[in-house]
Amino acid sequence: MLIEQYFGEIEHDINSCPFIHSYNLVKDKRSLHIGFIEGSIRFIDNSTLYFMEFVDVSEKVEKYKYSYHHEDDNSVMIFRYDMAPHFRDIETFPHHKHEGNKKVIASKEPSLKEILYEIEKLILQ
Repeated sequence: MLIEQYFGEIEHDINSCPFIHSYNLVKDKRSLHIGFIEGSIRFIDNSTLYFMEFVDVSEKVEKYKYSYHHEDDNSVMIFRYDMAPHFRDIETFPHHKHEGNKKVIASKEPSLKEILYEIEKLILQ
């Protein structure tokens, strides 16, 4: 896959989410298959998702780095997924999820589509 195709899939996933009010993306193509994408997505409940991915899509989607940070309208974190190399005792190291401001749990590497679905479920609660 080419990086432009991957960027297009990300934008398609965003445009397919019915709970998004607005979004802003920055795409940085580093080669035919490697790129960096970051953005912010504002939802109809006024929460915001800040995300970034540094990926290589030459054979499969391999994320060198990612972060998905969701916060409420008062800038209080709801959750964050990332792969920062701390929390070595978590079984999915380096992948983990921060819930609220204190709890850290094991997590597989998510896709933006999965994150959007998780936020949709929170909005519908």
